[in-house]
Amino acid sequence: MSHRREYTVRTIEHTVAAHPPWGATFSEISKALRSAETEFRKLHGLGAEVSIADGALPMFPGDDELIVRFTVKESQK
Repeated sequence: MSHRREYTVRTIEHTVAAHPPWGATFSEISKALRSAETEFRKLHGLGAEVSIADGALPMFPGDDELIVRFTVKESQK
């Protein structure tokens, strides 16, 4: 018997301005990571006591920003 599944993958990004030649400050990077972690936990139903995998909140360089990106898989009801 086969079953059909359908879902949407949403990509969420938190950004930090990192204009050359100064880059981004530790404080701004920390704020973005905390904000991304809070949203990640909320969207995945994870409490503060649950560890998040190392690769869950990767950071990517943009032209003039740092990007913290994660995805959420949403079922279609």
